[in-house]
Amino acid sequence: MRYREYMPREASDIERALGRLLTVIQCEETRAVGSAEWPAAHGALTRAECLYWAAKDSLLGAALAGRAVREYLGREWLSRHPRTLAAIQEVEERVRDFARQA
Repeated sequence: MRYREYMPREASDIERALGRLLTVIQCEETRAVGSAEWPAAHGALTRAECLYWAAKDSLLGAALAGRAVREYLGREWLSRHPRTLAAIQEVEERVRDFARQA
């Protein structure tokens, strides 16, 4: 048996940043439950989850397809939820770092 099958690898900086973003968006979604805002919050959460799994599979560039993180997640929704700003900025910084390394 291979070591990798038993021991998960350490998360990358981008994965950790996306994990923090997911937490913030989940909080926003929870606040929106039962309101007309919930579908948009859930959509943002789903898109953030897609980015997280793409990063885990080293497919983040393909998932973004040349779009900015804010564009991918939904600029309008993000602009209405300032609590997401710090997490978005961290993800954007990690994406820039990743692009420089590629």
